[in-house]
Amino acid sequence: MSREPSLFIVALPRSLSSVVFEQCRIAMKLCAPQWTSAGELLNADRHLFARGLGQAHKFNPPEDAAMHEYLHAFLDDAVQPTGCIYKDVVHPFAASAWLRGRRLPLLRIHRPLADVVWSMTRAGWDYPRHAAPAELAPADRPIYGLMRAWRALQSLDAVEIAFDDLLDDDSVLQRALQRLYLRCDITVPDYRDSAFRAYMEEVRLRRDSDQWRAIDARIAALEQEHFASP
Repeated sequence: MSREPSLFIVALPRSLSSVVFEQCRIAMKLCAPQWTSAGELLNADRHLFARGLGQAHKFNPPEDAAMHEYLHAFLDDAVQPTGCIYKDVVHPFAASAWLRGRRLPLLRIHRPLADVVWSMTRAGWDYPRHAAPAELAPADRPIYGLMRAWRALQSLDAVEIAFDDLLDDDSVLQRALQRLYLRCDITVPDYRDSAFRAYMEEVRLRRDSDQWRAIDARIAALEQEHFASP
């Protein structure tokens, strides 16, 4: 087991976080919890002993103080300070609040929000609506929740990797790890096999579609309406 500080990866859903997790685990020789897949501590659907809870307990906003207290107590118990690797994509508000100020190396993945909305809509995942005002239009609530969540993740002192850089350059992840673990000799395996390259092309093709452009335009409109500085 490695004696290096444990690594925590944060991202919005559908941002290649599982690929990044696995490559980091191998490169750093870190241990992953055996009771959950891809190190997702706060995603009950990934827990091998408690699957099937659905979308009800994801993206709980900061206003849900009781749930955040519960999640923070769970993280206090579950996270080891050295030798391990963890990930969260479904509780950005609770995770970012817990991580803020702790001395864990943090890696954040930044994917264009329109990509995330597209992918989550196709998967039927609308749980980011939990972090949006009830008076918003139903179609806007998941988008608003994702926008709010990204702001929470941006508040963390983390090394950030761009999603598109992960598509184009297999050395990006290695350089990010070298920034976090200065004393380590790190080699990240090339993960961009034929299936990955096919996925890359699919992502780029969808960005040329009218549907993707409409999502991107709606994000810009919500940004201006709700998040722009006065």
